[in-house]
Amino acid sequence: MLGLYWVAVRRQERPAFTRVCLAAALTLAFAAPWFLYQLAVHPRWFWTEHIAVEILGFGAGAPPQTSQENQGLFYLMRLAVTDPILLAVAVAAVPAFLSDLRRRTCAPVLLTAWIAVTLGAALGWQYRNAAYLLPLVPALALLAAAWGPFRTPRYAPWMAVALAAAFLIKLSAPELPWGLDYRGGTVQPTAPILSDYCAQARGNELMVLDVADDLYASVLPLARLRYVSMAPVPAPQGPYAMPFTDMGITVTVDQFNELAQHVPAFRARLREWSLNSADAIATLITARTGADLAALVRAHPESDFLIPGVYRDAVRSAPHETIGAPADYLLLLSRTPQARTSRPAWNCRM
Repeated sequence: MLGLYWVAVRRQERPAFTRVCLAAALTLAFAAPWFLYQLAVHPRWFWTEHIAVEILGFGAGAPPQTSQENQGLFYLMRLAVTDPILLAVAVAAVPAFLSDLRRRTCAPVLLTAWIAVTLGAALGWQYRNAAYLLPLVPALALLAAAWGPFRTPRYAPWMAVALAAAFLIKLSAPELPWGLDYRGGTVQPTAPILSDYCAQARGNELMVLDVADDLYASVLPLARLRYVSMAPVPAPQGPYAMPFTDMGITVTVDQFNELAQHVPAFRARLREWSLNSADAIATLITARTGADLAALVRAHPESDFLIPGVYRDAVRSAPHETIGAPADYLLLLSRTPQARTSRPAWNCRM
């Protein structure tokens, strides 16, 4: 953005080239330590995931998409659904903005560089994700506020009226993506269930089915946590995935039920990736069918499970104490509770 601004702005408003270089050097110095550390400590992992998968695979390749629109239509539709009021006011500000941009003064040129780089990155990156639009939101807010129809002193009082109307419109639709949700509760229905479970300080390992908690349990001080995924088809491999199955981070139900005999091979492969700990083994267990899930639950009466209610029939014969949790979830508690060897390191209420 700074480089594009330096090229496009009027000469008298252009920062000194040495200052631009200094800003770039300071930016690199601030950002580089994490990358250098990962490259030094986990070189194979860093190259494979960060470069080969994320940049060359998802950025420059032809990754699997979640929808079939083209790049431009995908982002325009998501932006319209996320905040249609902001988009409408920003579009209304475009004529005045273009008029100022012709004079190549610093403010419109800098904002143009911001928008151009953000859109260029999102449209050039081959994988589509609405989150890539987040850096564009404050730029659109600046565009709407500084060049919108209410920017002049004559119409400034109407700005307050428009903002109040927009606020009321957003309040009237709290369930929509662009609404303001003032209602009580949490967007993650399993959060109170898991916090209450954590407060029991059980020493049993917990298995959460289908990542139903959006990884909420991973930030709680639980004794041991694993995730179980109902995956009827194999996970993608090749340039768009890490070999987690080879490392034993992802295992099948059959492998997990006989984990002890697989651990030596998994540990050896993890060491090849500069991981000298077995903690990551069987972090994710994949079940293909309801019968797989039932077999997993029966084979591990010492473990606790959090299961969405849609799988109720598959675990009906579980040797656990079944507790119906709110929001149609089942909490299967082992009948042989284990005591925690240490107190939770932090609070269970996140």
